[in-house]
Amino acid sequence: MRKLWVLSLVFGLAMVVGCSKPPQEDIDAVNSSLEAARAAGAQDYASESLQSAEQAQQALNDELKAQDDKFFKSYTRAKELAAQAKTAADQAVQDANTGKEAMKQEVGTAIQNAGISWPRHPRGRARPRTWPPSPPTSTGSTPPSTRRRRPTMPSGTPRPRPRWRPRARR
Repeated sequence: MRKLWVLSLVFGLAMVVGCSKPPQEDIDAVNSSLEAARAAGAQDYASESLQSAEQAQQALNDELKAQDDKFFKSYTRAKELAAQAKTAADQAVQDANTGKEAMKQEVGTAIQNAGISWPRHPRGRARPRTWPPSPPTSTGSTPPSTRRRRPTMPSGTPRPRPRWRPRARR
């Protein structure tokens, strides 16, 4: 009886240890953090941080593959690597945001140093998008090139409008 109890205990322990599952929620968190880093522009503004996060993810994937080949699986090292990879990805997001802000400041100071100012409307609104601005016309706000005029005959009298036009065929 005692042998049966010990044998069932060993078999149960082997099933529990052998059938352990990888920390999928940690792996998903790492993947989402890396996607957030890429979306934040870490390739352009924090490439070193993104590269270290990707290396940490590769180490996590290597550990998961090594554990999949074993019969007795232990994912404690994989959980540690997942936490490190998530931390590195979150740091890449922060570095990308810091890099963006630094670039904005640098561009702003370059514009101020160059003496460029954007034209403003007298009432505080932005000016129209036409640059350079056209001079004001005496007949109104529409420039003469865009006003529609009624065609005239050579004698200067307005041409009569047709009463009926045949419809164009398509």
